[in-house]
Amino acid sequence: MNNKWIYIGIVAGFLWGCTEQCPDSYESILTETKPSTTVRLVDMAGSGIYNVIGLVKQGNKIVVGTLTDEGFSVDVDMNENTRLKRIPSSKKLMELSSFSSFNGESVTAFDFRNGELVEQPLMATSRTTACERIIRLPEERQHLVVAKAEDLIIATGLYEEGRYLMFNPATREEHYYLSYPDHDVYPHLRELTKAKLYASSVIRIRPDKKAFVCADMYSGLLDFCRIEGNRIERVKLERLHYPKVKIVEDMDSQVAYYKSNPFGIVDMAVTEERVYALYSGKSYEEKEMWANLGYLLLTYDWEGNILKTHTLDVPLACITYDREENVLYGVSYQNGAKIVRCLVDM
Repeated sequence: MNNKWIYIGIVAGFLWGCTEQCPDSYESILTETKPSTTVRLVDMAGSGIYNVIGLVKQGNKIVVGTLTDEGFSVDVDMNENTRLKRIPSSKKLMELSSFSSFNGESVTAFDFRNGELVEQPLMATSRTTACERIIRLPEERQHLVVAKAEDLIIATGLYEEGRYLMFNPATREEHYYLSYPDHDVYPHLRELTKAKLYASSVIRIRPDKKAFVCADMYSGLLDFCRIEGNRIERVKLERLHYPKVKIVEDMDSQVAYYKSNPFGIVDMAVTEERVYALYSGKSYEEKEMWANLGYLLLTYDWEGNILKTHTLDVPLACITYDREENVLYGVSYQNGAKIVRCLVDM
């Protein structure tokens, strides 16, 4: 299973024996889908890369997030016959929940067990970690997913003060904003229980740092937010389906997912105008280990309005946007791990 799903084991489990069906509301987005195709670019299986946690591409430079003995990412230079080389890290990051790039000039990986965000410039070589930056998030908090844009950090975790942490690593100033989403079957949950329910997230910050979107991997929930000065305001909470769960609010607030629960947003890529969400809609009951791949590409504006829906010819594990080409790239596991170009109507 992809490592970006591993941390849900801290707070949740699966009800494998239950066959209760989930709502089919998410199927409404299939009514006007367009087909799309992918073009294979780089075969990574031959280099020993089988588990990808993220992808970044700008120009001829591609960085694949994966756990290695020498670092957390692999550099692929398209000008050098797609030769792969390791980007080293001084940290042995074995439990990553986030991998992304804000501007294509550096990549960040978050180790949720240690609360450390590692930032590495793309120009780093296989012989140096001198430019590496390690940022510790506020202590005595369980942070789970982190996105960084220059001096702005947006994070989610098991917070009781609010769903989102806004953190300035230079001043160490921290603020918490907004409530957690609710659940239709369990309308009176404690905030910490809801934090566990929606713990598996993907966060992407808009290039101008004036907005971000947070999506849930276990349901069809997208939270479109704007940043006003030092505050976070919710623009729209889009919900394709509620997670199908059983919750017991004891001291530990146990959350268990039914095996018929469709997975939600696998990954996202953003531009100034658009949000591209990779959506599964498949359950373990249907696809088993392949349920946590994206079968649909949903295009939104920053007001949370869905604009287009594409059906992918191969399911993808993650996506990235190349601003120079105005093209989406992704990682496919079909017949081994591969980097592909997505031919979709942008």
